[in-house]
Amino acid sequence: MPVLAGLGAARIVRDDFAELVGRYGAQFADVLDVETVEGRHWNNDGVLEDVATGSAAGCVGAYLARYDVVPVEEEFVLRQGRFTGRPSRFTVLPQGRPEAPHNIRVGGDVSMVARGTLDTLPE
Repeated sequence: MPVLAGLGAARIVRDDFAELVGRYGAQFADVLDVETVEGRHWNNDGVLEDVATGSAAGCVGAYLARYDVVPVEEEFVLRQGRFTGRPSRFTVLPQGRPEAPHNIRVGGDVSMVARGTLDTLPE
């Protein structure tokens, strides 16, 4: 299993990032440092970095359980957002068998950062 060292050095520098992940039928990519259990996630053009991606946290939980990095039925912490100045912390609980995790629970606290009103529905 590959381990990415030094997430601080991770940068998306390709103009064809959307095409690159599209080759695999994906719309997004998540970079994971397995040793520190910290992830980074960008939108599909590689420009904006997300600070807390719950859907990616579920995939990370399944991946780490599948490759025996974390035990199933035991909660672990996944961090994200540090490089944007907005660190986040997820709790992730993979369930099932290591060779076939089937239920991944993701949790954490949230903070209100904005409020708005939609006056008209988009067409």
